[in-house]
Amino acid sequence: LEGSGFFLNNRASAFKLEGPNALAPRKRPVHTLSALLVSGRPGESPYLAMGTSGGEHRPQLHALFVSNVVDYSMDVEGALSYPRFVWDGLETVAERGYRLGDGRPEGLRVVDYPARQGVAQGIELIPGGKKAVSDVRGDGEPAGF
Repeated sequence: LEGSGFFLNNRASAFKLEGPNALAPRKRPVHTLSALLVSGRPGESPYLAMGTSGGEHRPQLHALFVSNVVDYSMDVEGALSYPRFVWDGLETVAERGYRLGDGRPEGLRVVDYPARQGVAQGIELIPGGKKAVSDVRGDGEPAGF
């Protein structure tokens, strides 16, 4: 607010009384937006850029996206649209369709696909151009010029 000496925003709502987002001087909360770059080998230029919202689940989502690309040979569209899961320290929440492997973890809750477990965007360099993808979980639309 002009003249008041402070500003208002919705990022400060991420502070808590305990944990990594504990309120403290000169502290910033774990941000709700982030990006990652993927390259084929050390020293190579990145060929894939992805970003996601999702608050404290972002590191899990990034690991899941990279695993989808590296371990399962998915393109950016497949990596972002594939059913996903997150763990909040108490329970695992998996979208219907996520392959859980053998066994069912204790504290598992299955939700309809697509759920709002972070909304991601991505760009992949492909032969002859770029492929942009907007997550089916959000309302974005890839566009280029």
